[in-house]
Amino acid sequence: MYKLDDLEVDPGMPELLVSEATDVSGLDLLGLRAPAEAVANWLMNGVTTVTPAIRYFSLRCWLIHRYLDLGGIKNWSAFSAFAAKVEAAIAYASQLVDDHTQGVVGRNGAAAAVSQANGVFPLRPLTKILAVEVYAGPSEALGLGESASAVPTLTIERGVPLARSFGTLLEKDNVLTTISAADEHQLVDRAQLVKLGHGFTMARPSALECQVLIDAIMPKAPREGTLQLELHRIASYCLLLYLSEALGREITEVDVFAAVSQHKLTEIPEELHSTCDGWVQFAVRDLLVLTHEAAVSNVLRQLSQVPGSEKRQSAQEVISALVSQNLDSGLSGLNVNVPAEQPICDLYEAVLAALDETVEVRGLRRWSGSLSEPLLFEKASWLKAAEGLGLLPVSWIISARRLEPGIRGNLPGFQFDTQAGIYRIGVGAVVLPEVNAWRTSSKPIREVTAWLIQRSVDQHLRIAWSRLAREPYKDVGLIRSDGDDWVYQKDFYAGRATSRIYQAINWLRQLSLIDETGITPAGSELLQSGLATLRRRSDKPK
Repeated sequence: MYKLDDLEVDPGMPELLVSEATDVSGLDLLGLRAPAEAVANWLMNGVTTVTPAIRYFSLRCWLIHRYLDLGGIKNWSAFSAFAAKVEAAIAYASQLVDDHTQGVVGRNGAAAAVSQANGVFPLRPLTKILAVEVYAGPSEALGLGESASAVPTLTIERGVPLARSFGTLLEKDNVLTTISAADEHQLVDRAQLVKLGHGFTMARPSALECQVLIDAIMPKAPREGTLQLELHRIASYCLLLYLSEALGREITEVDVFAAVSQHKLTEIPEELHSTCDGWVQFAVRDLLVLTHEAAVSNVLRQLSQVPGSEKRQSAQEVISALVSQNLDSGLSGLNVNVPAEQPICDLYEAVLAALDETVEVRGLRRWSGSLSEPLLFEKASWLKAAEGLGLLPVSWIISARRLEPGIRGNLPGFQFDTQAGIYRIGVGAVVLPEVNAWRTSSKPIREVTAWLIQRSVDQHLRIAWSRLAREPYKDVGLIRSDGDDWVYQKDFYAGRATSRIYQAINWLRQLSLIDETGITPAGSELLQSGLATLRRRSDKPK
């Protein structure tokens, strides 16, 4: 048995560990989502999964401006207390008028308070984490201000104009303007909150706010200090606007991945081609997340069916039970008709044949066949059963085939795969060497799939041990490895990396740049402006 102090930050194959750690839930339990999401952030920073309501940027800027105008002391606790009161008033107002806007921070706490309160409401924190904190990082990424100080700051170019555009909408008797920066406790009359709710919603910014927000997201004059990030963001939003225009309807993430992974990008403006390449790289990393998390989920399902309270079974028995299923059904569903008893070299050749006509552009391979990342995303439900695990080796072959030229040539833009390395299943470090060996290997597909399942569990155990070494009282382990046995610990819901494309599309909708019919006139004008900005810069997104 090991002591926690003996553990390395990145340990090798784990054995049994006994500790007093508390089980905690985590999202990236194989450590594979982080490399994918690093690509997404590079392509489209400033938007996250927890920032759905774009008007909170306006509110946050106004909060900072208002607090300083009121002479608030430069102290985070005092500022956050003021912010909590303002956010509570908005949550109460939303609840009282039955405003169903998504993403109103504190709405659940407000609902509980409304059911108990009489005529007055205490302005107090309704959530553990305030909106001013949730939207802090994205605000900084969009150039609205910084958060490192005791009180967040605003930039003259973007933050202050946004604060003023929000403030011009508030009448003198608006309840938000009556909130004090000094008083710790304040009560607000129900009628005042109802009036606020009828005249104010977080659903959409005002026209004046939209102008400032749009210029922060897709600036005509990108900031030199963060030039590449701003150009990438402009290009990604231009891509969303272009697809909305081309398809003439509301778009989804599915539309984006279908467009960027096309054989040829002739219909897409040239200024957006390198951004399409970037989203293809995200799709490759996301595909590895999908298949490996699914493998771990299937292992846990198998273990959960073991009789007895401990749910223990040898790793070999678990894997054998999984790969003994009809893997052929998943492969044939992809029109790759190679039985799982045949050598992996046959599957390699069949996948390459399914890709059909292939070209190399900017370090990526593109092909005309339908077998690609979007198709496997579409078939994700197959992976809920062991029969779908035949997609594991297919995902490795596609990933290696897609990125090989750029990795071999050490081309710019492929640094994220290098950062994934051997510990996060980097394509160059792990996938490509293995797939190249498959080209002449006689190992059966079923045996290779078994190895990939073992590799998936090992990946999780390494991440779990690494985190336990850093934080000894937090255990994110799903499986305990005890000699040759695996022991079930808790459920796991496999998924995919977060692209943030859905949230970005929602922002465009809130800014009235797209709607159910596709792009709006304002969106069309912004698309042309964004493309012109990209053309003006000689150092386009790379």
